[in-house]
Amino acid sequence: GQRGEGGKAWWLRGLLLGAVLMLVAMSLLVVFDVKRVGQEDEVHGSDMVEENWGEQLVADNLNTSSTNMQAWNISEAAKRIDSLQEILRKVSDLGDLSNTTSARYKALFWLAHHDLLRLSYETVPEEAVIQRYILVLLYFSTNGGSWAYNNLTRTFQECRATGCDCWRDTHIGWMERFGDKPYLSPEHHECEWEGISCYEGSNTVGAIIIVNNNLAGTIPPEIGSLKLQQLHLAHNHLSGTVPKTLETFRNNARGINLYANFLTGTIPDIFDSLPYLTHVGLALNQLSGTIPKSIGTHSSLRRFMVSFNGGFTGTIPNFDATSNLEYLGLTQNALVGTIPPSLGNLSQAVYVSLFINQLTGTLPDSLGDMKKLRVLHAGLNADLGGTVPSQLFELPGLVAVTLPYNHFEGTIPETIGSAKGLEWLSLNENLLAGTIPSSLGMLESLSRLTLGNNLLSGTLPMEVWDNPNWKWLGLGNNDLVGTLPESYGIGAHWENLELSNNRLTGNLDFLCHLNIPFVAADCGGYDAPITCGCCQVCCGGGDVVEVGGLMGCDVSSFGPEIGRQFCVKEGLGSIMCGAGP
Repeated sequence: GQRGEGGKAWWLRGLLLGAVLMLVAMSLLVVFDVKRVGQEDEVHGSDMVEENWGEQLVADNLNTSSTNMQAWNISEAAKRIDSLQEILRKVSDLGDLSNTTSARYKALFWLAHHDLLRLSYETVPEEAVIQRYILVLLYFSTNGGSWAYNNLTRTFQECRATGCDCWRDTHIGWMERFGDKPYLSPEHHECEWEGISCYEGSNTVGAIIIVNNNLAGTIPPEIGSLKLQQLHLAHNHLSGTVPKTLETFRNNARGINLYANFLTGTIPDIFDSLPYLTHVGLALNQLSGTIPKSIGTHSSLRRFMVSFNGGFTGTIPNFDATSNLEYLGLTQNALVGTIPPSLGNLSQAVYVSLFINQLTGTLPDSLGDMKKLRVLHAGLNADLGGTVPSQLFELPGLVAVTLPYNHFEGTIPETIGSAKGLEWLSLNENLLAGTIPSSLGMLESLSRLTLGNNLLSGTLPMEVWDNPNWKWLGLGNNDLVGTLPESYGIGAHWENLELSNNRLTGNLDFLCHLNIPFVAADCGGYDAPITCGCCQVCCGGGDVVEVGGLMGCDVSSFGPEIGRQFCVKEGLGSIMCGAGP
């Protein structure tokens, strides 16, 4: 009996040992199989590991736990790559999809390995797969790992702080929501990602708004396969060209804003393909070529801003009477030729900036037909001259006219007194003669007047001197005569007074308690005609007196920098100072 019981015990021990050995063998097989699958996966993306691709990338950069990633079967993901390629080759080159160093392969890899939605491509329309792929591709094409993730869904009021004034009333229509989940969140639909908005009642992406977020790289041309109404990627570090494929937005497109990047090349002539486009912002890039003529016949376009590129050549397009353009920004380029009279057809225009180009000829009288015009900048051109049109100052809403550094001659029009809302008039560095109209004193809103470096003569009208709103008065380098009154209507925000190189006399010490930042007068040398103990620059008698770190009597050399400071201090922004999107 004892032997039987002992044999039974030995039998049980043997059975238990066999089970243990079997478990060990199965574990080894699992380890071997995982290693084999991992090796197979390396065939598809071995270099991804070196670039922090895999579970840790998603865990660290996308706020997703690596535990979730382990649940995704790697071998299944590898099979999915082939099926995804068949779909995505309709928008991307198959060679790029297979090149493990390309952004397109990285986007494909992410969909196959890390996308927790695990879309069933047998039931989900191909368009949904392509849409998600393109948004993932945008991330990898623009160095997504270095994005700032800073307020991607900022409102347009917040955007104004970075110079987006021209976009503050851009209409984002028919959108249900802006996403608030981190971009590229694998567990959320792309409509929920920050910077993305979808059309109401659908999962179709209608807007990409990623402003000031450190995007670097190129805009993938595949983005044209989306049904976007708005594309806003301003204030980033994008390079490359403006994709011609944007024309495939077709009837959806309303706004394209790529302001303040490093884009090069020409503007593709896509506007006839985008009949409802209203806003184009390409300022502050490095674009070149000519301005597409089609903007002159586009009836929906409201804002076309390409200032501060430097490379646009050719002439200003002619504008059809059907144009509804409100903002035209062509500042600091290399445009030539004359200002077309058809500019007067822009009956809805409120802002026109032609500043710093190589324009010639005259200002057309047809500018008087632009009844809604508020701002006109046309300074610093090659040979722009003639007389200043009197019709210009009869426009009821005029706020700013700047025509400095040109060759305008004749007199300052008396009609200037009709511009009741005028705040800024700059006619310095021209060939204007005659006297300063006393009607300037009727402009109660005028706070900045620069008439320096002209051929003006006569006295300074008391009506002008007594303006209580002055912040900036520049009359230097003319032939003004008379005694300055020892009284003033100066407000509390006076910033610049420039009277030097005239034949004025008087005493300006009564201004010293105002602590005006910059005052220049003929107060230098013996028997100076003007007494001024607080002038930063004193000129006269051939002497130059240095005061306050400034020296020189041709203070026009200080003008541009002071002008830039004025724009900043006054908060006039991109519209008023010609730096608009």
